[in-house]
Amino acid sequence: RVVNGLDARYSAFIRHLLNCHLMVGEAYAVACFNLPPHHPLRPFMDFFTYSTIHVNHTAYTALLTANSYFLRANFVSADSARTLIDNAMRVFDFDEWIVPRDLAKRKIDEIPGHPYVEDALAVWPAIEHICRRHLKELNYDEEMLAEDPDIAQWYTTLCRMLPDVDTIPPMDTLEDLVDLMTAVIYNNVIHEVCGNLSPLLDTADPLDKQEVDIEHLAKLADPGAKPSTPSAASVLLMDQATFVSRFNVAGNNLLNINAARYIDDPKLVLAVTELQDTLKVLDAEIAARNAHRDIPFE
Repeated sequence: RVVNGLDARYSAFIRHLLNCHLMVGEAYAVACFNLPPHHPLRPFMDFFTYSTIHVNHTAYTALLTANSYFLRANFVSADSARTLIDNAMRVFDFDEWIVPRDLAKRKIDEIPGHPYVEDALAVWPAIEHICRRHLKELNYDEEMLAEDPDIAQWYTTLCRMLPDVDTIPPMDTLEDLVDLMTAVIYNNVIHEVCGNLSPLLDTADPLDKQEVDIEHLAKLADPGAKPSTPSAASVLLMDQATFVSRFNVAGNNLLNINAARYIDDPKLVLAVTELQDTLKVLDAEIAARNAHRDIPFE
């Protein structure tokens, strides 16, 4: 219960609201306007940041305003949530955007059978491949990148939207751009990053919905207690990706969107259609794999 409660709070307010919505998603959405309408990558950014600012406002309202279910249910206090957010912004790390770097830096890729690691490392390369191929279809190469003031201004704005901007590396190569394009899709489309929120959804026990008093728990803790979970991989702290409603654009499931209806650029339509086909296969594989874990993981 304690692990679950702490995990859910960290996940809801840091990994999801702050990182996915208010930092990464917002930065991409604002930076998009630095690309002029004729820029070859403007359709890509328009589609994958569609309605992001509106969705972010809804997310903030749902989690932190007076009518928030989380606050009314005493899941967390407004002050505690803001403290979590403030602390997380102080330790912002650009590499959190880039999945392979993120997993390696926090060493969770060393945990055998970790659900988030397995899911993320299946999805990230698939998106990366689509982004790399889309650039090739646009004939956008290293030379064009080096001579493109609009994409340089886009990246400058993106960085300025983030805390600790001085630590963010330059965008020098086409592979850097591929990483950034992959990150916007991964964040905005597959961004349901959260822990096991069953205290909010499944339980009838009011204790599961109470605020967690860390000092009180420390006094009650038994130093000799052993974990009751079946394996280390089942103790899914901090960064589980539930991948429920996992492929969405502004709340719309990407797998069901008719790309040609919303996109004028035929090359982007082709890229999105291929991505849809790939994600449908991965969707089934992920669901089948996660259904048979020691602790159900959706």
